[in-house]
Amino acid sequence: MDEFKMLDTFRQALGQMRQGDFFQGAPGNPFRMTESPVTERISRAFETALRLQERPADIALHYDYQKNAPEFQNALGEDWPLVAERYIDLFANGHGSVRPDLCLHNPLNVTNNRLAIEVKCGSASGFKIYHDLRKLRLYTDPDGLRFDTALFLHIRGAAQGPIETLRRWAGSNPRRNINAQEFAAQLARADNLATPAPVQGAHYYIWSIPELMFNDEGTLDLACIQEEEIRHDYAFGDVFLNQDYPLQ
Repeated sequence: MDEFKMLDTFRQALGQMRQGDFFQGAPGNPFRMTESPVTERISRAFETALRLQERPADIALHYDYQKNAPEFQNALGEDWPLVAERYIDLFANGHGSVRPDLCLHNPLNVTNNRLAIEVKCGSASGFKIYHDLRKLRLYTDPDGLRFDTALFLHIRGAAQGPIETLRRWAGSNPRRNINAQEFAAQLARADNLATPAPVQGAHYYIWSIPELMFNDEGTLDLACIQEEEIRHDYAFGDVFLNQDYPLQ
């Protein structure tokens, strides 16, 4: 299954979801949306769509699948120190982990896999968006995890969209709403930040759904998905240096 088939299958999976898959219908707040159950339902819809496609028997879809630093060290061998330094904001000096919300992969392989997806629902801080995009850079980095591609899906976020939210956060002084371990928070308060864009030769995607719309059959109208491909030269803003850590 190539990249475009994977993305189209994911798109069709979203197109089978209904209003009740997104909203929990809490008393007094019928349109309440919580990230974890929505992501789990997206996972189930994607798995159903994947069953209709031909795929290698060793490729599986996992929800909230943790990959930690020791696993990366074993898989990357002599390349691990370089990767750990470049993504020190994610690995926290070798003690961190990376947990894709959805992962289409061979569970026995840490690297050289298919598709990693990060999902955000509702308002998300600029730091959380930045953190997820940094993970997408790691996933698609040929010197890192070497996924074929990756995707950031933001559902009912701020009106300006995730990229503008990220730019406004990066340009604020001081930067607000940094909810992270102290080590990552210190890096995120620095004058300059490592780029969230993919490395040269790689790419990932940002899909935004500002408002959920449903067709006459009651399923998600795919026209409400705004899709953008992100490459290494994408202009996120002057604060971001076109490099990883350590910043020069």
